[in-house]
Amino acid sequence: MVCESCGLALTRKEMEELRSKLRKQMDLYNDEKQQDTKYRRKKRRNKEYLDWWTSEHED
Repeated sequence: MVCESCGLALTRKEMEELRSKLRKQMDLYNDEKQQDTKYRRKKRRNKEYLDWWTSEHED
C-alpha cells in the first residue's frame, strides 16, 4: 500500500501494526483526558461547597 499524498509505502501487516499502535495511543490520551475532567469536576464541587459553607457561617 502506498499513500497517495506522501508516498509512504507499507505492507498490509505494517499498516495493521501502525493502526493498532495509534489506537492504543488514542485510548491512553482519552483515558488521561477523562481522568483530568473528573479531577477538575471534583475540585470545582469542593470549591462550590466551601464557598457555600463560608457564606452560611459569616458573622
